[in-house]
Amino acid sequence: MSAGWMSRMVGFFRRRPAIEMTEQWYVKVYDNFHYMDESESYRTGPYPSAEAALQAARDVVENSLLESLGSLSQARDVDELVRNYRMFGADPVVEGEHPVEFSAWNYVDEIAPAVLAGKFFRANP
Repeated sequence: MSAGWMSRMVGFFRRRPAIEMTEQWYVKVYDNFHYMDESESYRTGPYPSAEAALQAARDVVENSLLESLGSLSQARDVDELVRNYRMFGADPVVEGEHPVEFSAWNYVDEIAPAVLAGKFFRANP
């Protein structure tokens, strides 16, 4: 091999910028009404941290629950509100390099009483 070829290769590798490894998080949102239909799902992100993605997933659940309260049949009790969500609501999952435990259904169980009572206003658009 010629010396010119070697110096060009060394220069190529020397000029390459350092690759910064950063973790990215996404939220994949499924539709409970279209269970197991990938074409009805969508993905948001990337988010800079697991906590940011987790908050985005909570926002999706909160908005879906508030929407089901307003647009579906008016729920008379918490069980009916939760049932409506589980039938028609958005079901987000946090995706990333490291697993993040989040259950939309469990989160709905936590916040449904406050939503039905009109005391829950934290959802972001």
